Amino acid sequence: MLPTYEFKCKECGKKFTVMVSVTEKDQVKCPECGSAKIQQLITGFFTKGSCGDHAGHGGG
Repeated sequence: MLPTYEFKCKECGKKFTVMVSVTEKDQVKCPECGSAKIQQLITGFFTKGSCGDHAGHGGG
């Protein structure tokens, strides 16, 4: 499974998400204008499994 990265183009301002390998993320170009002048945005990530959230289960 490939990681997902979010980018913003420095030329046209388009934000976009790409699934690409770590070794190829430096080759990503803007899908709107084709520019290679892009900035990787900081995004969260998701994991499979239980998050351990016990909200609403008060003790006592």
